[in-house]
Amino acid sequence: MGFAMHGRNGHRSAGAMDLYEIPEQTALGLGDKAMLYRNGRLVGYVDHAGVLRLGRGQNLAGVQLRRPHPRLKEGEGMSFTVPWTVTAAMKERGLLNDPHTAFSYLERNAIRAMREQNWYAYGRTTEFRKVNVNGQPKVQRVTRKVKVDLYHLVYRGFRTRAGEVSPQISAYALNMGQAANGKHYALDWKGLYNAQQQVKAVWHLGLAYDLGQKAGIKCVPKGHSMRALGIDQKVKPKRTRQVRKRLKQMKARGPRARDRAARETRAPKPDVSWGQAVKNTVYQLRSAVERKITRLSKSRQRRFARQCVRAAVRFCSDGNLRFSTRDVKAAAAHMALPHVRPGVFVRAFRQEMARIEHLGVTKVRDLGGGQAEFTGAVQAQSERRAVETLAAGTYRTHGKLSSKQVARALAGRGHDARELRRVQSLVGSGGVTIDSTGLTKSHETRAAVIGAYEGNGRKVYRIDRTGSDGSFTPKEFVAAATRTPHMVALWRGLRTRGSLMEKLGVAEHIRRASQGGPKKGSLVIADVRVTDSAEIARITKLVSKAKGHLLLVGEGAKELAPLVEQQRQQLNQQRKGPRR
Repeated sequence: MGFAMHGRNGHRSAGAMDLYEIPEQTALGLGDKAMLYRNGRLVGYVDHAGVLRLGRGQNLAGVQLRRPHPRLKEGEGMSFTVPWTVTAAMKERGLLNDPHTAFSYLERNAIRAMREQNWYAYGRTTEFRKVNVNGQPKVQRVTRKVKVDLYHLVYRGFRTRAGEVSPQISAYALNMGQAANGKHYALDWKGLYNAQQQVKAVWHLGLAYDLGQKAGIKCVPKGHSMRALGIDQKVKPKRTRQVRKRLKQMKARGPRARDRAARETRAPKPDVSWGQAVKNTVYQLRSAVERKITRLSKSRQRRFARQCVRAAVRFCSDGNLRFSTRDVKAAAAHMALPHVRPGVFVRAFRQEMARIEHLGVTKVRDLGGGQAEFTGAVQAQSERRAVETLAAGTYRTHGKLSSKQVARALAGRGHDARELRRVQSLVGSGGVTIDSTGLTKSHETRAAVIGAYEGNGRKVYRIDRTGSDGSFTPKEFVAAATRTPHMVALWRGLRTRGSLMEKLGVAEHIRRASQGGPKKGSLVIADVRVTDSAEIARITKLVSKAKGHLLLVGEGAKELAPLVEQQRQQLNQQRKGPRR
């Protein structure tokens, strides 16, 4: 929960969005007109006829602003939602007694998030330029990007499909933006989709700061979202229970299965009032909701925000071959909850990212729209040396470049199996079972293998890319094996005393002190790809610690065998100790 663009599941037009959202806003007594914002600033209130004109690229007087095109969509819907534990905490503190009080927290921070989204908004236009090709003049078609300001139609809603309260701000980004010269252009949606994590981070950061300072509700990170302390997480809302019940019937898991279960259990929203929806919302307290939150000065907020950005860079570069600007910003913002204002955080983030090379990170490429892709400096050097080694066809067994580094480097650069097969002969695969012929793709064969383990009381884990039918994705399996998530450990460590390195050391101690993993003697069947090298290295360590067996299947099994075997040899050497 947080911020998400609707995509193909959203409304096809601005008029359809308006007809869907206005009745719920009218039931709140907040008017029957949509609010029109440009770059986070209120322009005015628009009725349904005005919404239809804006969707067609016209102004309220009917004058065409942007160039019409039959295949252009009218816009894109998006939602700023509140996690259910935060909604329960707001009810406990009396913030849901009046809708005006509740939406005063939401509207202010939704505007901040819309301004953050506007930072990545670009329009596109087509130009024809005369160029010389082999001495002959030709006309070339060029698509150019122009920085524009976004237009948003903003609505307020509160009902769930189970009749409970869930206050949210719904917005519709119109497919036209105004440039500095006053012209209007159609939007380049790719940059806005890529910036969803940054917008969500600013939304969470602002909401958590206001709730903490004004209502005493302390929000902490939870996965890619946040939660409020004091609310029992085991007591789920009614709508969540409906989806989980359907998932149990389907015997499936994963994002695609959840979407399918949500669609199959989707019912029309009941016509309930604000008071009745608040009354229907049930929760259970685990401890006190109101907590004392330290108020930091602006200078301390700036210093703490910079520490969070540096820790986020280390967090993203640890175990990831590639990471982007949006990954760093989302991680840093959730580490800063709830002590830093969004404006202070955004300025500190841009200052630190301007000199990110000082943090041991190398920029790989520019993704456009204010986004970039990075990798660790050591990883970049390893990749360059690995490519040079394979190009020369030589390999030094006693050099500084190990087979594990070669496999990770090539996986990070996206090389295919033909180049990776040259590494296969360097290390054997005695400690790993590799199904190169695809025997376990047969349902009977796989069922026989699983039945043999389960018949002896052993646990069987299945890993694939989809995470459906009771299986895990590689990242889900690694996260489930760690009782204290990395983000939570960093959040706790950054709030201790000492330098940044001492705080990171405390976070690492918290993380290592609560390691979990698969059951002893279990079987892990992993259908993997080459790009899963970081997760497979971690899974190998977990399986070896549990004295289990790892069965690699899929297209990346043979390519990842050197990495897995190298990992097992290192673990065996650590277990035996140094030779005397």
